Amino acid sequence: MTSLFNRTPEMATRIEASRGGQVFSRGTGFYYRIFLPNDQHMFFIVTNKHVLEGAEDFRIWMHINGSTLEEPNAIPISIEINDRTYLPHWDANVDLCFVNISEHVQKTSEDVGGLKFSAFHKGGLVSQVHIDSMLPVSSVIMIGCPNGLYDDVNHIPLARRGVTATPFVLDYRGRKEFLVDIACFPGSSGSPVLLFNRGEATPVGNDDKQFTQPVHFALLGVLFAGPTMDQSGTITMNRPPEVTISSMIHLGLVLKSERLLEVENRILNIRRAQGLPA
Repeated sequence: MTSLFNRTPEMATRIEASRGGQVFSRGTGFYYRIFLPNDQHMFFIVTNKHVLEGAEDFRIWMHINGSTLEEPNAIPISIEINDRTYLPHWDANVDLCFVNISEHVQKTSEDVGGLKFSAFHKGGLVSQVHIDSMLPVSSVIMIGCPNGLYDDVNHIPLARRGVTATPFVLDYRGRKEFLVDIACFPGSSGSPVLLFNRGEATPVGNDDKQFTQPVHFALLGVLFAGPTMDQSGTITMNRPPEVTISSMIHLGLVLKSERLLEVENRILNIRRAQGLPA
């Protein structure tokens, strides 16, 4: 997973949601892969339902083969939202959706000679081994586009660093969620939140001058809301996160990554019911 960590700029992208040809909403999405039999797979953009609410389509930018961090090269891709591509979590209280971009990835790859991006999959989600290594306050990284901010020349999102504000092992307020201590803004919605813990340094062999330090890196969840405080001191949980300069609380509410598996299993069950390989 350390090599995947080095590719964090390719994990997420800014979403520009449109209706009637006009962009009306910006958020964050990240790439997710579902493996199928016979070395096949499906690719998705994962984000929050509210990011795409009311949208007819949205645009993302994807890097092409040969693109590097020093010399990035990306192209825009427009994705239509319809019953075939849009796959929301069935629980109205779970602000999560998948959008199938498999056909776009295949066609665009054929047109430009390949795309370069990093897609999460169930093997990259937080495991019990990771959870056992976590402290009640653990380091996290969030990749996204706060307030729509995004390097629109190199087409990479921004990274923010913080800590878990509630122990991940607990379900915050009885739901499959947890809080992070990171400043969240409109546009951060849909951002992946990643565990980034460095383990204990241990000597290499008998050499007391060389040490190795493991890195625990995994997808913890998806940001979907943030609490704000109005001028009277009342705290509200907003979707998307809304803040004013005088009342930022710097907290984010995150759906746990197991919610991703719930949608993945639903997608695979639908394919089985249709007689498709899953």
